[in-house]
Amino acid sequence: MPSIRLIKNGEVIVFDNYYTKYDKAETFISILNANDIITRLQQDVKSHNMTAEKYAYLSKAYVFASKNKEAIKYAKEAIKKDKNYAYAYIRLAFVYARMGKKKEVLKYCELAHNLGQDNYLNSTFYIIFYDFCDKEEDANRILDELELKNDNSAAYLYNLGFVYDVVKKDYNTAEYYYRKALDANYKDKYNLYTNLSNCYSELRDVKNAEFFVDKCLEFKKTEDMLEKKIDCLSFKQDYAQAKKLLNDLYKISDDKQTALIKLAMSTRDSGDTKNALRYYKFALKTTEATPALYYSIAYTYECFDKYQKAIEFYERMLEFDRKDAETYANISYCYSQLKDKNNAEKYIDIALKYDKSSYIFYRKARVLTEMQDYDKAIEFFTKSLDYDKTDLDCYQWISYCYSMLKNYEK
Repeated sequence: MPSIRLIKNGEVIVFDNYYTKYDKAETFISILNANDIITRLQQDVKSHNMTAEKYAYLSKAYVFASKNKEAIKYAKEAIKKDKNYAYAYIRLAFVYARMGKKKEVLKYCELAHNLGQDNYLNSTFYIIFYDFCDKEEDANRILDELELKNDNSAAYLYNLGFVYDVVKKDYNTAEYYYRKALDANYKDKYNLYTNLSNCYSELRDVKNAEFFVDKCLEFKKTEDMLEKKIDCLSFKQDYAQAKKLLNDLYKISDDKQTALIKLAMSTRDSGDTKNALRYYKFALKTTEATPALYYSIAYTYECFDKYQKAIEFYERMLEFDRKDAETYANISYCYSQLKDKNNAEKYIDIALKYDKSSYIFYRKARVLTEMQDYDKAIEFFTKSLDYDKTDLDCYQWISYCYSMLKNYEK
């Protein structure tokens, strides 16, 4: 599967260039200018001055503007203009990938592929689409063919980096190709910097991640990049600077609740419980109630050992989904911390009705351990291990239970 980043933010590819060829590119489509490009191209739509290529790039601009309906409309217009234009089918397949519609993705991917226009731009998309549709053999075959081209142009190197980034999730190799593209003066700097920052984040290289986030912020202070900068600062425990940027984020964000949650979390992580809760209370007063808000508040209370208050907000989460096993498990944990074994068991048993996952079995086993029912506890720890054989915590607790049963051989 492609990464969430691909599905959420849209692709970043070589011909992000209004509607000209790469080597003549003047304008590259990104989240920074998508709306401006839409405005420009809509003028051509009104004056009936459109080509298949223009429609395809208008579709792409709508992807960056997170408007799938319009993106589909103009990709289809591109196909109407020229049924032999592979990139038009690719644009349509990409929107359907964002929407998780594998059947449609595969249909339009194959229509494009069958036209035989297999330049490295199109090949990059075929790899992504076939991987998305669980056709790994086809994706790998096209990747092998792509690598054999051995083209040292900046755009080719960038596309290889992109494949290793979003499909293979091989961030070391992706970083290698992105760096080579950078050295070769790849023109679409903003999207290249964005992808390098993401790669370094995945590699836990905060210094380089922050370097490229700063490069992106030199273009414009977007919400996405401000959030990434804040994450870097929080990782470095520079909470004062993180809080300053979070205040900036709150001012420009349309999603005030998420901004307040992040502000509260950063304040909480700095050890300032009082002000963290103050931000949450402000969010409760000024924004709609959501599971995300209730969870954040509950978890904050839990972090500071205020388990009864945590339970109160976990219970509110259940108003949105009465079958949320994880929330029942969290309530069970809080009751365990309060030494209320009966309620701890009650809520984990409810969780087990809706989910039989590793953590739910583990939590049940912990409750049984607290109740000194060691045989049963071993049974549930073992069930948890069925999902993750490497969980050392489970093995240690099983050993503890056998010790309490005086079965020292185990």
